[in-house]
Amino acid sequence: MLSAQEIKLDAAIYTVDIKDTIGSALSIINNLQLRHLIVQEGDHYFGVLTEEQILEYDSTQTIQEIRDLRRDIFVLPNTNFLDIFYKMVNERLSLCPIVENGIISGAVLFTNLSDYIIEYLHLDSSGKLIVAEMLRSQYSMASICRILETEGHKVLMAFAREIPTTGNYIIAIKTNSYVDASLINTFERYGINILANYSEEGFDALWKDRYESFMNYLNV
Repeated sequence: MLSAQEIKLDAAIYTVDIKDTIGSALSIINNLQLRHLIVQEGDHYFGVLTEEQILEYDSTQTIQEIRDLRRDIFVLPNTNFLDIFYKMVNERLSLCPIVENGIISGAVLFTNLSDYIIEYLHLDSSGKLIVAEMLRSQYSMASICRILETEGHKVLMAFAREIPTTGNYIIAIKTNSYVDASLINTFERYGINILANYSEEGFDALWKDRYESFMNYLNV
């Protein structure tokens, strides 16, 4: 699965030093049309600066005078792109720094990340999406894919995530053809609980609505 290391951008143009002025940070944010910047102290990561914070201070003040910079906002180079996406949506980030041993190694932009998601999950290709749940003790992605292929389906994309509260696995599978009642019954016989079965049109609408809503928020 794609990691932050594989999709990172050079963080230099998105980074300011704590000794820089508020005015210079605001100029960068306006030029890049972002709502966040990465702050460094010398060569080390110091935090994330928001547009709202910048607007609270005088342009001649320095960034180190800003209170409550978010030092906990970053991902590691090996963080997978879905975890990055969840973090950026939850924190409403337009960018997220990649940090290793206190050093900034790159950045992920939400707009760039969305392109990877569309490509990796084959959201721009025809097909159907199944979301299922399976007990940890019974989980086997190979078995799931084998069931689909036996029934005449091709697997375009498949991934799984453990649910921390239950230990079960959530599985998302995109196939190239319609998922009928017979296939769902087959899954259930193997202990695979179908949580959702999205039609192509329904899933595309769901994805586009969530993506466009988030992008509209960023553009406020």
